[in-house]
Amino acid sequence: MDLNAIITKTTVSATENWYDYPENPEDKISGEPQVKINLIRAVGAKTPVHKAMLLSIEPSTFKYRFEGDESWYVIKGSVTILLEDGQQVEMKAGDVISIKGGRNSTWTVHEKFEKFVVVTDSTK
Repeated sequence: MDLNAIITKTTVSATENWYDYPENPEDKISGEPQVKINLIRAVGAKTPVHKAMLLSIEPSTFKYRFEGDESWYVIKGSVTILLEDGQQVEMKAGDVISIKGGRNSTWTVHEKFEKFVVVTDSTK
């Protein structure tokens, strides 16, 4: 897939486009996240970072830092996200969320979780 093309297209079932996402063992609390991504775009026309991707995570608990702003749609599964300031968010299939970057969190994935996510950051 040409990530610099004007238009890029994929499907959730396009298994040839899914890759293992490198995990930091120090972030894992329990379970095996086995994170996989299907990267659709990496660079934007107006921002240096514009990552659009499908992401899949197996049931697990781990630490995660929102480096850039993230907006996503949950395709399937459910997750509880606890932000470092104590805010807790429950997400399930059909939910949409947008979170500002620069926040630490702990994720508890209750069942296989899939989402379409866009990450932007104008500082990189």
